Amino acid sequence: IFRSTAWKATNGSMWRSTIPVEWPTSVAPKTSALRGAGDLLRADIFARPPLIKFTFAIVVGCLLALALRADAADSPNIIVILADDMGVGDVKVLGGETSKIATPHIDQLAREGMRFTDAHTTSSVCTPTRYSILTGRYNWRSSLKSGVLYGYSPPLIDADRPTVARFLKEHGYATACIGKWHLGMTMPTTDDKPPSASGTNIDWKGTIANGPLACGFDHFFGISASLDMPPYIWIHDDRFVGECTVTKAFHRRGPAAADFEAVDVLGTITAKSIEWIHANKSRPKFLYIP
Repeated sequence: IFRSTAWKATNGSMWRSTIPVEWPTSVAPKTSALRGAGDLLRADIFARPPLIKFTFAIVVGCLLALALRADAADSPNIIVILADDMGVGDVKVLGGETSKIATPHIDQLAREGMRFTDAHTTSSVCTPTRYSILTGRYNWRSSLKSGVLYGYSPPLIDADRPTVARFLKEHGYATACIGKWHLGMTMPTTDDKPPSASGTNIDWKGTIANGPLACGFDHFFGISASLDMPPYIWIHDDRFVGECTVTKAFHRRGPAAADFEAVDVLGTITAKSIEWIHANKSRPKFLYIP
């Protein structure tokens, strides 16, 4: 299980990241099955909001290297958890006495595995991080040259661009993305025009194109962008779960499903992830939880 912490320097002039990278020492990297996923999904990282405003990024190159080297009969399960807005000090093993949250499962992974604690990043925000994780490319080589996408943005990953999910799917993996996509998708509209800034022309009963399923994932459950970006509605594979019939605002006001509440999102992502793991016991798995 790989994850990295990015934090902003005190003077605001640069970004720095810390990357704990862990696998069980009882197995060789060649065939390492990254176990303990259920424990990590249940860890306190998902149980409460962050104490300080930080951003996490994950590096998956070594994960892909493990998959490349693994025998077909012993392909490692790969789980990538990307935790936005969480500080390095929020993990007890890294923050020590300054950490106010008990994270026993993550601490165990750190004690029994490997941690990298010095790394650097060209961008510590959502969309560029996700783009690099899935494509392996320098983040600003896409059409996006700064900032992030929004909830109604078109897809950032080109249709013919290789991705980690597509590669692993071709090698027999069950693949799923459960969480915050934030890489754009083609949303259906009632007038065949691009989505308006207010989302008033979204066809909530239509089919979404060029999203996670087009990037190599068998399954997607999550939201289109950040939790403070409309539309506030769940997406299952390539369809909306219900319709946006009301207006809500976590930060930005916009269309929302009546039963969608921001406070429920982390718990729902955790439950859906565990459900998918149990449903795919017979196949090697790549689960991406952004």
